[in-house]
Amino acid sequence: MSLTARVLTGLAAGLAVGIVLALLAPATAPVVAAWIEPVGLLWVNALRMTVIPLVFAGLVMGAASARDGRSIGRLGARASRATCDAVTLEGEEAVGQGGAVVMWAQCEHTVLGAGRVAERGLRAEVLGETVGTELAADLDAGAALDFHAADQMPVYLALAGGPSSFTTRELTEHARTAMWLIEQFLPVRFATSREGELTRISTSPV
Repeated sequence: MSLTARVLTGLAAGLAVGIVLALLAPATAPVVAAWIEPVGLLWVNALRMTVIPLVFAGLVMGAASARDGRSIGRLGARASRATCDAVTLEGEEAVGQGGAVVMWAQCEHTVLGAGRVAERGLRAEVLGETVGTELAADLDAGAALDFHAADQMPVYLALAGGPSSFTTRELTEHARTAMWLIEQFLPVRFATSREGELTRISTSPV
């Protein structure tokens, strides 16, 4: 018999015994429950004792696998100031089939975001980890815009009427194409330069 079958059998047996005692011997049921309760508490406490070493080992392994001390420092600083809110779309808000994970961080001067659409065969844990890694990379680099927002920004820089710039961690082909196309129609010129882990996109009138 598999482990799952044994667990379900035990749950069903316990439920059946409880119902029978409550119906046939209501005076005896509290006595039996008081006798069984220490066994249940012992089992629950044993489970808790296994969780603590696992959490400790996970923290040690995570810290040990960090590339350097600065990585650990950034992790601690980010964890100390971050708060997370989860929003689940249900009912009328959830339009159509499928799913997605979207995360965003409200910073002092900007909002950074990341998202991925669910795919068949792709576990939700992997989807969430991918989105979280992308957002954490933008936060660590100090980007002004995530690359999704950076794709939409060149036209606004061109219409600003003066020198303008922003930084992003990744400059996509979409943004490069938009910059080239805007230069064909408006009297502006774009320039890009690397600043550590970031790319600065600048524009100036011609």
